[in-house]
Amino acid sequence: MLKIINTYNVSIIFWKNYKKGYFCPPKLETMPKVKTHSRAKKTFKVTASGKIRRYKAFKSHLLTKKSKTRKRHLRQAAFVHPTNENLVKRMLGLR
Repeated sequence: MLKIINTYNVSIIFWKNYKKGYFCPPKLETMPKVKTHSRAKKTFKVTASGKIRRYKAFKSHLLTKKSKTRKRHLRQAAFVHPTNENLVKRMLGLR
């Protein structure tokens, strides 16, 4: 449950700032929640060893001009490169 501290003073500050054209939100006692990125949780999967699995791009359309070998290799999953691993882990809420 969220409690607003000193309601009277908060409402005065809020309306003064609202009239000036900018918003000052009231102070809350709880920390904000860490939210996962909606697309990232559908796209990436974490393996048992901790690596992040991804699927390859360029397999959705215009497939007639691509060779059988290329399409077959695009079917296989790959792992996220170590340079991008921290970014993906942050999007998934793991870091």
